[in-house]
Amino acid sequence: MVHFLLAHLCFAAALVNASPSQQSKPYFNWDETNFILAFGDSYTYVQGTSGLQNYSFIGDLQNYSFTPEKLLSDEIVQNQIGTSAGGPNWVEYLTGCFSGLPSRCTKQLWNFAFAGSDVSTEYTPLHHNYSVTLTNQIAQWNTYARPVLPATPSKSLVAVFIGINDISDTSKYTFPRSATTTNNSASDFASLYSQIISSEMEALET
Repeated sequence: MVHFLLAHLCFAAALVNASPSQQSKPYFNWDETNFILAFGDSYTYVQGTSGLQNYSFIGDLQNYSFTPEKLLSDEIVQNQIGTSAGGPNWVEYLTGCFSGLPSRCTKQLWNFAFAGSDVSTEYTPLHHNYSVTLTNQIAQWNTYARPVLPATPSKSLVAVFIGINDISDTSKYTFPRSATTTNNSASDFASLYSQIISSEMEALET
């Protein structure tokens, strides 16, 4: 369970609503993919000219909204100290989109990951008052980026790497944990992680 949450990398075609085949079954074709929508933490984030230094491609919780013009003019820049990789992150290698405007890349990388992110404040507190959780990253994309980017579902891939901060931030929790207004009780780490993963999956259904 811990390893699943720590390295939860979503490349499921169902998450991107891939086009049906002749048998009306979803399929995935990397060669036809031209949009990659990335979410997560420092293991995935890339630095943007409109992002918070060492944290994001665009915005933060204190600067959550953005205009179409700001998004489309935002450029990927190399950050040798802010990423967990000490340079380009895996999504840049995956797409070949290392710098400049994402729209000029053959496989456009639109990255909403935020360094230090957890899945949701339902389970862990923010690292900083400007941190953007995974659930808020997806809401940010859905509200401000989705109406702007011509990302056809059949040619788009959603990539998520999240969980290392959740593991670290909950490592000293004691059990049983009582239910709150936002989540159920948890008898052990396994049940807590199941709740966190369920919240992640629910957010991805946006």
